[in-house]
Amino acid sequence: MRDKNQNYIQFSLSVEKYVRGKLNISSFLRPPVVNTPTVPEGFQIILPKKFHQVEQLVLIHWFLPDNIKYHIHLDLWTKNFNNFNRKQQIQLRIMLNSKEDCLSWYYRTERISTHEFWGTLGQSCKLQLEWFIEKKVIRKTQRKRGYDDKGGMKSEDKWLPKHDFSFTNKQNEIERLYNLQNKTIDFVLRSFKRRT
Repeated sequence: MRDKNQNYIQFSLSVEKYVRGKLNISSFLRPPVVNTPTVPEGFQIILPKKFHQVEQLVLIHWFLPDNIKYHIHLDLWTKNFNNFNRKQQIQLRIMLNSKEDCLSWYYRTERISTHEFWGTLGQSCKLQLEWFIEKKVIRKTQRKRGYDDKGGMKSEDKWLPKHDFSFTNKQNEIERLYNLQNKTIDFVLRSFKRRT
């Protein structure tokens, strides 16, 4: 933060105290149409689409009870944030690494002021997530009658080329960008640990 008036330990303790006092778990998960007294096992959370809401969710999920925290953490970790730019993706990955890395990201960055951080934290405590219960549909086996092949065959000019490397090149490019992003995250985390 640009205008720090606390050291890191005081900052993390004050954040935890603030969240424990403000956060209301029952209103955090907005109940679906079927209102259940306890959160069921097989539920799916609808993650927000806007970056500032995802950032608030990543910040606040570290202070939730374990059963909800790990569920949200796994959903966020496996989600592919392709609609955000590279800086935003790297920021979210660093904040998802651990609770200490998340708080040290906010403490060490110069992008926000103290007032902006506490405003973000206050909005995070009011965040409401939509969720729904997964419905399992029983699929009946469909028995086939006759053959699928009716004897039609494409002409040779419509065949796919035998040596098409476009998918391989695309996959190599995706893996290169992913490795570059992981190297950037490791570099930022190492610089955090050097400063402390």
